[in-house]
Amino acid sequence: MAKEKAKESKEKHISFILDETGSMMSIKDKTISDFKEYLQQIKSYKGIFTLTKFNSNKVEVVYTKPIKDVPELTKETYKPDATTPLYDAIGKTIKALEVDEGKQELLVVILTDGEENASKEYDKKAIQALIKEKETKGWTFVYLGVGEAAWAEGSKLGMANYASVHTGARAMSIGSGASKAFFAGGSSSVQYFMSKNRK
Repeated sequence: MAKEKAKESKEKHISFILDETGSMMSIKDKTISDFKEYLQQIKSYKGIFTLTKFNSNKVEVVYTKPIKDVPELTKETYKPDATTPLYDAIGKTIKALEVDEGKQELLVVILTDGEENASKEYDKKAIQALIKEKETKGWTFVYLGVGEAAWAEGSKLGMANYASVHTGARAMSIGSGASKAFFAGGSSSVQYFMSKNRK
C-alpha cells in the first residue's frame, strides 16, 4: 500500500517531441492550431510539460513548464525548416529526461510527418534499445506518425504505442486522449492507446 501511494504521488511529466522540419511547412498553420487544441485538452491537469522541437539545424528544448503555463505555438515560434534527425531528437530527449527517472512518471509523445534521414548520434538499433529499456522502467512512449512517410517509421522503432494517421488534427486528438489517460491513471493506462488507435 505504501508503495502504491508513493507511485500515485509522483509528478507527471509529458515530454512532447515536435517535428519542425521542412516537410511540415505545408501544414504549418494546421499544426499550430492543432497544438493549441491539444493544450486546451490538457490544461486542467497538474504536471510538467516539456516541448522539444527538432530539425537538422537543432534539437532544441524550448521550455519545461507547469502545464497551466505552457504557451501556444505561433508563426514566430514554429518555423519548419531542414531535414529529419528523428533518432537524434528521441535519443537526446530521453537522455535529458533521465535526471527525472524514478522521481516522475514520464510520457514521451513524438509527432512527425517524416522519415528519419539526418541523425548523426543515434541509429535505429540504438533508439529501439533505449525505448525498450525505458519502457521496462515505467516510461510510456506515444508515436504519432502523420502521413505515409512517417507511418513505417513508427513500426520500426519498436514502441508499444503508435498510430499512423492522415492528418495532424487526428494525431493531436489521439495524443490528447493518451495524455488524459496518463493523467487519469498513470503510465500503465496509456496502453489503451495501442488497441484503440494503432493502424
